[in-house]
Amino acid sequence: MISSTHTPWLDKVAVITGASSGIGAATAQEFARRGLQVVLVARRLQRLQEVASHIIQAGGKAETIPADLTLESDRQRVYEQVLQSYGGADVLVNNAGIGWYGYFTDMTWQTAREILQLNVSATVQFTMLFLQHMRARGSGHIINIGSVSGGLPSQGVAIYGATKSFLDNFTT
Repeated sequence: MISSTHTPWLDKVAVITGASSGIGAATAQEFARRGLQVVLVARRLQRLQEVASHIIQAGGKAETIPADLTLESDRQRVYEQVLQSYGGADVLVNNAGIGWYGYFTDMTWQTAREILQLNVSATVQFTMLFLQHMRARGSGHIINIGSVSGGLPSQGVAIYGATKSFLDNFTT
C-alpha cells in the first residue's frame, strides 16, 4: 500500500471527520496509502466500517469512531478516545459538514442549529482540543475543508454559506 519504503507519514495518526463518504473517505484512503494510521469519525457506523475495511484490505491501518459531531459530548468523547489510544493526532482533518437548500424562512431552528453545531462548533472545538497537543509536541497539521459557498453568497444556502465563510476566516 505505501508507495515507498521511506515516508515521513509512516505510523503518524490522522483524525478525519466526515470520513464515511465523499472527501472524507477519499482523504482517509489517500492518507492510509501514504502510511498514516487513520481514525475515521462520522455518524454512520456501517459506512465507516466499509471505508475502514477497504483501507485495511489495501494494507493500511484504520480505526472507526462513530459519533454525532453536532453534540459537544460526542466531540469530547472522540478527542478523549484519540488521546488515550494515540496520545493525540499528527493530522486533524475537519471535513464533517452538512448543508440545507431552500428558503431561510422554511428552515427549522433544529436544522439551522445542527448546521451551525457541525460546520462551526465541531471544527472550532476539535481545533482547540487537538492543537494544544500539537503545539506541545512542536508539530502537527490541521486541515479545514471549506466550500466556494463561503465566498459566494447565493439563494438557498444562507446558513451553510455563512458557516463556510466563517470557516474560511477561522482557517486564515
